[in-house]
Amino acid sequence: MHESSSIVSFNLKRPDGSWFGYREVENLASLYAIQLRFCFRLDAFAILVLAKYLGLSHSNLLFNLEAGHVCWDDNDVINGKPTRAVRVWLHVYL
Repeated sequence: MHESSSIVSFNLKRPDGSWFGYREVENLASLYAIQLRFCFRLDAFAILVLAKYLGLSHSNLLFNLEAGHVCWDDNDVINGKPTRAVRVWLHVYL
């Protein structure tokens, strides 16, 4: 048997253009018995890449920190922007 895995990072928007929060995606997945594994630990480089992907400026990041946001909290969307991406590991057994 051969194993293969990949990581997919994404965010979801509602039809009105607002973002689904990280925890909301997790909760919705669990309602449908979809098991997702999430990662909270990011190094400084990963935070910068994620900020660019999410369109967060340096001042957005500072505002989020001053508002008390930490990686493991439930503050998924601040000022209409997601604070992190959903990262899902896809593991396939061939």
